[in-house]
Amino acid sequence: MEKSFARRAALSAIALLSMSLSAPAFAQYVWIDSHNVRHYSDQPPPPSVPKNRILKTPRGVTLQSDSSEATSSSTKKTMTLSEKNADFEKRRLANAEKNKKAEETAKQEAAKQRSCDRNRSYAKTLDSGQRVVKTGENGERTFMSDEDRARESADVHRNLENC
Repeated sequence: MEKSFARRAALSAIALLSMSLSAPAFAQYVWIDSHNVRHYSDQPPPPSVPKNRILKTPRGVTLQSDSSEATSSSTKKTMTLSEKNADFEKRRLANAEKNKKAEETAKQEAAKQRSCDRNRSYAKTLDSGQRVVKTGENGERTFMSDEDRARESADVHRNLENC
């Protein structure tokens, strides 16, 4: 009985070994040709078949059209942790700078809008025909003359052209 068990174990081992050695013979390619017909073969598809029509290749096998991509991806260097960290810091600083510029631009735009609003209000006051009071150097109040009003109105309307 021990001999038959040993014989079966040996035969099983031989069978498994022969199957593992013949695994490349089971390799199959699957592709779709120009007539939308699916092909199964142990031979690679013809070179005329575009690589996006090849559905399956055996593991570890690269086709001629894929070899350029395989060499370019193998030449790409994997980044070390310090390189990844440096890259992250670089992106973070660039993003912070971009946000700072956007914030400054928003502040400038808000200041310009406030200035435009003030100029519009002043232009309405000047164009209304009402008497406008100015404060002098010593804090004394005087009325604006018609010439001063015309000059101020021209300046304000010139400033409003930029708004």
